[in-house]
Amino acid sequence: MRRPSEEPSPTTLAAACASVASTLRDAGVPTPDVDARWLVAAAAGVDPRRAPDGTLDTAAVTALDALVARRCDREPLQRVVGTAPFRDLELTCRPGVFVPRPETEVLVDLALGLVDEVGGADGGPVVVHEPCCGSGAIGLALATERC
Repeated sequence: MRRPSEEPSPTTLAAACASVASTLRDAGVPTPDVDARWLVAAAAGVDPRRAPDGTLDTAAVTALDALVARRCDREPLQRVVGTAPFRDLELTCRPGVFVPRPETEVLVDLALGLVDEVGGADGGPVVVHEPCCGSGAIGLALATERC
């Protein structure tokens, strides 16, 4: 985003998104525009799903530079920003745990259908086992959506 010898200066979130996307694109990151929005939002402390409105102060610009460097080194976006959305949940992402994948949400839909089918037979509780659960995203989604 800036040269190491330059002092960071405040910038708009929209301008930061454009600059970061360009940096990520040059580094060969496959989804530069989406990643830029999430990185800028993380540095600014705002929701990445909202329009990039406002400014980054100098401390946030410095933090953003560090986040962008990690992403350019191909660290998964979710680990860089520290969270991953999964269905209605916001999960913490740290090294050592698999990042929940969006396509896993389809598995949750299938499991919810089975829970409803089995639970509907006698109205009793349903026990779901999730061996080798990794992040626990599937179990957490099932529990929050049916309990």
